[in-house]
Amino acid sequence: MPKDVRSASDKWKLAGKVFIKFLIMLPLTIYTFYYYRTEIYDFSEPVNSHNQYYNPYQNWQKGVLAKANFHAHSKEWGGLTNGHNSDQEILETYKKLGFKVAGLSNYHKINQKDIPGLLEIPCYEHGFNIDKVHFLGINSTLADDLDFPFKQGISQKQQRVLNIRENASLVSICHPNLKNAITKKDVEKLSGYHLFEVLSPYATSFDLYDHAIMNGHMSWILASDDTHDLKKQPAGSYFVGINSEAKNKIEVLNALKSGQHVAYKSKEGITDIEIDSIKINNTEVKYSFSGNIKSVFLIEDGIPQSIASNGVISLKNNSKFIRFEVIGEKSSLYTNPIIRSNNQNLAETGVILAAINLPKTFYYRLWPLSLFTAVFAVLFLRKPLSVLPGIIQKNANIRR
Repeated sequence: MPKDVRSASDKWKLAGKVFIKFLIMLPLTIYTFYYYRTEIYDFSEPVNSHNQYYNPYQNWQKGVLAKANFHAHSKEWGGLTNGHNSDQEILETYKKLGFKVAGLSNYHKINQKDIPGLLEIPCYEHGFNIDKVHFLGINSTLADDLDFPFKQGISQKQQRVLNIRENASLVSICHPNLKNAITKKDVEKLSGYHLFEVLSPYATSFDLYDHAIMNGHMSWILASDDTHDLKKQPAGSYFVGINSEAKNKIEVLNALKSGQHVAYKSKEGITDIEIDSIKINNTEVKYSFSGNIKSVFLIEDGIPQSIASNGVISLKNNSKFIRFEVIGEKSSLYTNPIIRSNNQNLAETGVILAAINLPKTFYYRLWPLSLFTAVFAVLFLRKPLSVLPGIIQKNANIRR
């Protein structure tokens, strides 16, 4: 074979080897860069010995309802992420549907537009991992950049919640049942979040929400359009109705923190069902719903039963919570739980029941560093290492 042909062949072989090494090192470098920053947590048990009930609807004002959506995606990051509409187009659509509050929630970026007559709250969706473990930062001032792009355990999920909290008033779990992103084992330990997205186009997650509540992890429900394309995922399909005039952000955030809102599943933002009143007196709950009602369900400790659209319920001694689902002709309404609490005037959400375990964190971080070092040595230092014994022997001979 001619020398120049052999030379070209050798170059191609060398290029192939370099390319293969690059393919190996690229994901390993990404893995090491993110997973080295993992914090390992110890989780404590929530207190479950409360003997009072908190009713978020005790002072509900009939007819006062501000429709709100905090989860919607516009075209961003040069079109690399899933979003087809402009910021202006999305927000104007919500305004036309009678919404008082809206938030754009692009991935790891906070967008805001000034739309007269619409209160916009800065939000962003956190998550670029393969398992769709996503969270929502509401009223955020800064988008946190740390995620774990491959598989992640409970400690990494907990770490992300706490990181988002540092620059956001509220944190919500997003579409937890999508791809089994959040499991029942997760919600038995995960803490620090305030809201739980139970309704979206991608997942219905009441089973996980009820399981979290039963295990002492308190949060309020959230319904979100999570639209990426207004034609395929119309606005006004999943949203919350806040019992507030929504004059400013503080008013809206306080209502969300105290559970003074309901979730809706609808079309074009229609709300043909409403709460008349839900009152609690000791262990009796007197309730009434009105509108185009087809059926009403009481969910007690996760177990549903059909009930009338108005009546009185006696809470059992061991009941942890009850909530209502009201199915109507054009919309369905879902309430937050009336729940056991140590304060009948407030049930605190976002309680942190996790603490960093420094020794375990240190030893965990040795793993990605060790793996990266070992693979790098095999790929790039194999020949130098193979001649190392000869160099040592040569130096020994010189000394002699």
